Amino acid sequence: MGLSKAAKGWRKGAIKGNAEDQYLLAGCYDYGKEGAKRDPVAAAAWYGKAADQDHAGAQCELGICYASGDGVQQNHELAVTFYRKAADAGYAQSQGLLGDCYAVGNGVAQDHAVAVAWWEEAATK
Repeated sequence: MGLSKAAKGWRKGAIKGNAEDQYLLAGCYDYGKEGAKRDPVAAAAWYGKAADQDHAGAQCELGICYASGDGVQQNHELAVTFYRKAADAGYAQSQGLLGDCYAVGNGVAQDHAVAVAWWEEAATK
């Protein structure tokens, strides 16, 4: 069947370096939608390209990839790095996930006060 018309357009833009298109194409591979086969490695690679351009959604998703080891080698410290970049940009999902990391000590020293602060920040969004 192949990629949908939308995904083909995103692919063209992604190849040209458009961060939003890279993020959208990564989502196709991440979730196996728009005619794309699920491919965690390709998803992480495209998220990475968009994350390098400060796309907060891609930074969050790449953090999730590192936290779970989906498409990349599991690395909680790198997950925190990407969550923090997006959280600092005001991305609520990353703020909540960063709070989760602090709550249990995944990739950072456990600190309940910092966890609560990030959760409160996310809740205000």
